[in-house]
Amino acid sequence: MRVRGCKFSPLTPALSPLRGEGEKTEGIFCASARQGEETKGALSALRREECGVVLLEVILALVLFAAAAAVIGAGLRASIDRVEYLKLNAHAADLAVSVLSELQMGSKVISREGPEAFDAPFEGWTWQAQAEVTTDEKVRDTGRTKKVEVIIRHDDPPVVHRLCQVIRLPEKEEDVLRDLGL
Repeated sequence: MRVRGCKFSPLTPALSPLRGEGEKTEGIFCASARQGEETKGALSALRREECGVVLLEVILALVLFAAAAAVIGAGLRASIDRVEYLKLNAHAADLAVSVLSELQMGSKVISREGPEAFDAPFEGWTWQAQAEVTTDEKVRDTGRTKKVEVIIRHDDPPVVHRLCQVIRLPEKEEDVLRDLGL
């Protein structure tokens, strides 16, 4: 569809029918020849202003997107750190139960030397067992039954897990505890 003597652009708000400007020709509004020259300068100023507004909108959208991405990224990082912490705590609890079972079976011995390192593949983990004389008469009467606390430590990130239980130590363990004064 061609309109005689009219140049029109979809980005020309100055020639909108809502403002009452231009003439209607076959359903299209266009400026008359005498209005064309007057509005040419105004159109270029309007186009520059529109470009500036569009640029401002794009920059604002990018800033909002970057802020949202930063918030989501921080939330994901916190979740990953928490999962790692929970995994290490669960692993420490498993190691504590294993050490306590080995003490009960007699394959490990309680010593006062301090933390002992685990063998491979548990590098970075240490264990320490401490036996205490119990004051409970029911427990004390059983002879070889002692309150044992197992402490599991991890170096990086730092994790400490303690497990305390009253267990019956094997006979050779009882001799070691007697020598230690417990």
